[in-house]
Amino acid sequence: SSGSLLEEEIDLNDVFRPLTFLNSLRQLTARQNKCAMDVLHLISAWPNAGITSSLSIIVKGLLLQGAELRGTSLVEASNDAPEIILMPSLSLGYSREMLSHSSDELVIPLYRDATREHFLLDITLPIQKDADVWILAGLAIFLADV
Repeated sequence: SSGSLLEEEIDLNDVFRPLTFLNSLRQLTARQNKCAMDVLHLISAWPNAGITSSLSIIVKGLLLQGAELRGTSLVEASNDAPEIILMPSLSLGYSREMLSHSSDELVIPLYRDATREHFLLDITLPIQKDADVWILAGLAIFLADV
């Protein structure tokens, strides 16, 4: 193992400035692809689905509110489910292709913590139900619980 940070799963809550870290990933991707940073768009996928990025990271420790996960599928939270659950690891990277959001995908906000005061970015995940169900559920992703 070369000890490269990008080869390990990363908990963005352990990174002092997560947006700066992700911007560095964007800058490195732009340099590798010999393109401007402006043309790169954040893409996300479950690790087994893979993403079309020359450079990607696997993020662990993300927390989900407003739904439960059955495998990697979002399902409505049951009455006795915890309010916030730990998500499986997620791949993030940057790509030149801006993925058009189809009806089987949902853009979910990522916040610094559960207060929802510090918005970081949007993450796109696959869904099987109508997006309105998840919007009404207040679906959100957090780096930390507090």
